[in-house]
Amino acid sequence: MTELRVVVLLFAVGVPLLAAPLTTGLPGGLTVFFVSGIPYGPLLIALLSNRERRTPADAHSQVFALAAGVRSTGAAIGAAIAGWYAPLGSAWIIGGVAFCQIGGAIMATALLGSFRRLLSSS
Repeated sequence: MTELRVVVLLFAVGVPLLAAPLTTGLPGGLTVFFVSGIPYGPLLIALLSNRERRTPADAHSQVFALAAGVRSTGAAIGAAIAGWYAPLGSAWIIGGVAFCQIGGAIMATALLGSFRRLLSSS
């Protein structure tokens, strides 16, 4: 069931960001990012608890260190890619972030089988 939570929450982080290009002004932008940030805390908890549950006890430090390294590398690559799109404006960058979140949820569903399998894995 933890896998389903991760997929749903990952999707929930990305969907509000699709509205960011439609907003004007600071209040609209803050609202979009606030709504997108609400599921991020539970997403992180579900992700870490799933990693903890599925990792053998003698490999915790290696798995968590590797995951931190992959996350840092991904952030650096994302910043570099965002720099290429900066001349197009922030709407393209935010759209790319939303696409990555939603695409990640879709890819996780495909890799894990289907929502039916996720629902039955509880």
